[in-house]
Amino acid sequence: MWTRQSRRAGRWGIFVALALSLPGPAIMAQESAAIKTITVTVLPRKEGVEVPLLAKDDFSLRLDGRRQEILSVKTPRDGVPLYLALLIQDDVTAKVSNDLDALRAFIRRLPSGSHVMVAYARAGTNEIRQPFTTDLERAATSLRAPNSTEASAPGSPY
Repeated sequence: MWTRQSRRAGRWGIFVALALSLPGPAIMAQESAAIKTITVTVLPRKEGVEVPLLAKDDFSLRLDGRRQEILSVKTPRDGVPLYLALLIQDDVTAKVSNDLDALRAFIRRLPSGSHVMVAYARAGTNEIRQPFTTDLERAATSLRAPNSTEASAPGSPY
């Protein structure tokens, strides 16, 4: 028969066993020490206004309400090349052709050293008009008006 003391001892034994089965502070610290890279794009509110140089102290990052440490901030001025792949759907409406000049100007304004590829999605395949290149003018001139025909559309499985 169970006495009051043996029941109390049994409860303490279960409590101690549960407490020992929980991960210790060292294990919890290792899990929370993982570093994750997050990209934040900053744009000016008005066209033609230059974005000021920003430092890590200009940002605040919170995860689950807790402030996180920001290790570094990089800008295109740091010489980090931009890799841009433009994939244009070939069967889109012909009105897209009206925006080609703006897209060419965008490519020409990219930071020097940027790599640009231009491709068109046609009938389930990709036509690469310009493989990755650092020649921004060449990438800009490789843009063409989309075909805008159903023949360019991918075949329907239905």
